[in-house]
Amino acid sequence: MRTKKRTKNNLVLFGGGRAASERDLACSRYFARALVRAGHVVSVGCASGVDAAAIVGCLSIGALPRVFAVFAKSGQGSWRSSATKIVQAAAKAGAAVIWSAGGSARVPFATRLMRRSLAALAGCGLAVFFAPGRGSLQVARAALRAGVPVLLWRVGLPAAPALQVKAQSVIYLGFNFWLYQPGYQPHLF
Repeated sequence: MRTKKRTKNNLVLFGGGRAASERDLACSRYFARALVRAGHVVSVGCASGVDAAAIVGCLSIGALPRVFAVFAKSGQGSWRSSATKIVQAAAKAGAAVIWSAGGSARVPFATRLMRRSLAALAGCGLAVFFAPGRGSLQVARAALRAGVPVLLWRVGLPAAPALQVKAQSVIYLGFNFWLYQPGYQPHLF
């Protein structure tokens, strides 16, 4: 898959699970670096787990991701699974951080998380998820509805999760993914 030819731009949403394994996190860091080296800009949330790994991966090679925080610059509105210190360090390094991207702390937390993720998705030409949980799969469905192709890392996913379209197995930047392309309609018979 040649992302530059198939996507609207080089902006890639990067997300996944908060409780990812060490292997998932190491691969997330590596893949975030590979995306940057391939000419992409990483757009990511603020959670511990895969989001934090992607931020660290980008910063480790001097790349500055776009980070969407569900909390304020002070950390107000964060919770136990927020990567507050990593996001604050990214801001100090010069990353574009959008604070309270999901709304003020008065907005219910689950709503703020989804709004934050949708803000991070805006303008992206591709969405990539490692060790996706329920929330990540909701964002993947939103990406497909918006016409954005989705990659789900296949490790730990022997069968493609059901989204709106049929998945294809692809290798991109050396990683095995399930690819979901908007507009692809499987044969019914």
